[in-house]
Amino acid sequence: MKSFADPVVVVSGGEPLLREDVFDIIKYGTGLGLRMCMATNGSLVTDEVCGRLKEAGIKMVSLSLDGSTAEVHDNFRDQEGAFDGAVRAAGLFRKHGIPFLINSSFTKRNRRRYPRSTSLRKSWGRRPGTCS
Repeated sequence: MKSFADPVVVVSGGEPLLREDVFDIIKYGTGLGLRMCMATNGSLVTDEVCGRLKEAGIKMVSLSLDGSTAEVHDNFRDQEGAFDGAVRAAGLFRKHGIPFLINSSFTKRNRRRYPRSTSLRKSWGRRPGTCS
């Protein structure tokens, strides 16, 4: 691939941080000269995870945010605590200098909250972007 393109590889899932070898996968791709990115819900992100992501050569992480409050996001994800995990992960990515972008899904269930979600995303300094 690298011989004819400049590909981006996004490690995703489910939740990629559930894989014990996810850091090895990222490091391997980085060693091949690929731009390695990851999509996460943020629930498993810690200081240690951030350190290992940087060490492996991650270029960017996308973080899921489907509502501007725990009530909306947790309901959409059907997982209590999901919003707090995403907020915590965003803070840790900023702390460790890991570029991240926000992925959001809007449906009839949460579309009225889009403006508030956009405000939250902007307060984190996030704009629409790509893994580059």
